Amino acid sequence: MTAHNLYFMDSNILLHAIGDDLHKQPIAERLLRSPDAIISTQVLNEFCNVVFRKKLMTDDELLSSIKFFQKYFAIIDLESHLVIDALTIKNRHQYSYWDSLIIATALKSNVDILYSEDMHHTHVIDNKLTILNPFL
Repeated sequence: MTAHNLYFMDSNILLHAIGDDLHKQPIAERLLRSPDAIISTQVLNEFCNVVFRKKLMTDDELLSSIKFFQKYFAIIDLESHLVIDALTIKNRHQYSYWDSLIIATALKSNVDILYSEDMHHTHVIDNKLTILNPFL
């Protein structure tokens, strides 16, 4: 059974919510306000990595953001079988390994939509998951 209201978000959605792009920020914030959003530990790690690298927040602000994500989103932990799934997706669809791992985790989450600005808009994976760029 597919969770038709649930969707998976890539880390770029979280990052645009704290950014200053007047077009992308409100769209990202709207997606983050929904109780239907799912992310993964990979998404949290990518978010932290960019925040650290670009100095987008203080350590306390980052900790507060991660606690917010934990409180409001379902978070999928990465499991070893997802690595195999990601490699299969990478070979079949020519995405990077890290994007393929996001796709594999979204498929595991049994959602219909993966929001990401970094992948092919409207691409359907395994007749189950549609990748959408919410900023177009």
